[in-house]
Amino acid sequence: VSNTPTGTGFQAIAAGGWHSLALTSDGSIVSWGDDFGGQVSDTPTGNGFTAIAAGGYHSLALTAPPPPPEADCLLEGEVEGCGTEDLDALYAVFNTNVPPTDVRFDLNFDTVVDGGDLNEWLSLAATRNGHGSPYLLGDTDLDRDVDLADYSALANNFDPTGSLGPHGWNDGNSDGDNDVDLADYNVLASNFSPAGYGAAPVPEPASVCLLLAGLLVLARVRF
Repeated sequence: VSNTPTGTGFQAIAAGGWHSLALTSDGSIVSWGDDFGGQVSDTPTGNGFTAIAAGGYHSLALTAPPPPPEADCLLEGEVEGCGTEDLDALYAVFNTNVPPTDVRFDLNFDTVVDGGDLNEWLSLAATRNGHGSPYLLGDTDLDRDVDLADYSALANNFDPTGSLGPHGWNDGNSDGDNDVDLADYNVLASNFSPAGYGAAPVPEPASVCLLLAGLLVLARVRF
């Protein structure tokens, strides 16, 4: 009792058989009383503790769980810009749970690797690569436009059944489902911006070219 700490700033106390503990506002532990079992002298140092308990000859302390790892678009271990190889690594574990899948692929921390993580990657990668807005679905080469080069990548790998897959991002697979189909074409068409993201509306001739290209895709599906 005579060793009871004075002052303020305590957020919790615990009484054992022969000793007591107090938890300070910064998460450090103060202990006093008999020490014949080391229950005072062995009190852990440092802060960051969130709860305490005292027994007859022992004490318990609970620390705060570590924060989740910061989301990063570098999924393949490279140290420079994020690229399509990271998207291929993400696609390889699409529609799996975390765990057992490595948490680094769960970019939005919802315990499932899916389209939400793809969208998060497009935003993270654009920021890391020095751009002010996310990459768009359909930008197969990540060059900040969606143009006929991206359409050509999609058309050359068009595989609605996925029998020739799995297909990666730069094949025109913008939804991670291992095929390249009309869903991917529709996304590319809706984001078509040959002059670059945020540019003026696509000129009519370019729109006509994409429409004709789309008809060729439809012809491949039918025949």
